[in-house]
Amino acid sequence: MRRTLFRAVVVWLGFGTLMVTQACSDDRTGARQTLNPTTPPKEPMMTTSEDDRPTRSSSRIRAPELAPVIHAGVRYEQLKAASSEGLPPGGYVVATEMASGKRLWTAKVYETVVDPNRETDVQMVHLRSLTLSPGGDYLLLEDEKSRRYRIGLQDGAVQSQP
Repeated sequence: MRRTLFRAVVVWLGFGTLMVTQACSDDRTGARQTLNPTTPPKEPMMTTSEDDRPTRSSSRIRAPELAPVIHAGVRYEQLKAASSEGLPPGGYVVATEMASGKRLWTAKVYETVVDPNRETDVQMVHLRSLTLSPGGDYLLLEDEKSRRYRIGLQDGAVQSQP
C-alpha cells in the first residue's frame, strides 16, 4: 500500500505577500516532489499605449488625466498634489495667469473625509471632467462619483449642480 504525505509550505515574500506551495513525499522512499503553487498567476499589468503607466494599482484604477482649460490667458487645471501644499484631501482647481505664472485663485470643489482604518488611495475621489461652459463664464466639473459642479472664472466660487 502506497501512502503519500502532503505538506503545505508557506514562504514569506515580504510586503504582505504569501506564497503557498505543496510538497509531497513517498513514505517508503522519502523522495520529495514540489507541486505547482496553489496561488493563481498574477494578471499582467494593464497599461495605456501612450505612456506605459499602470491604469490600475492593486487597489484602484488610476485617476483620469484631465487636460487643462485655457481661456483668456488663464490656465485652469486640477491641483493634483493638494497635500503637498498643506491642503486637506479633496478636489481642487487652480487658475494661473499664463503670462506671469501667477496663481490667481485655488478653489476647493469638494472635501474627502479619510477613514484612518481604510487604505487611503481607495478613498480618494478625483475629477473626471473639466470643461468650459458654452458661454465661457464658468467651468463645468464632474467627479468620479458623478457629482457636478460649476466654478466662476473670475472669483473661483464653487456651486453644486443637480
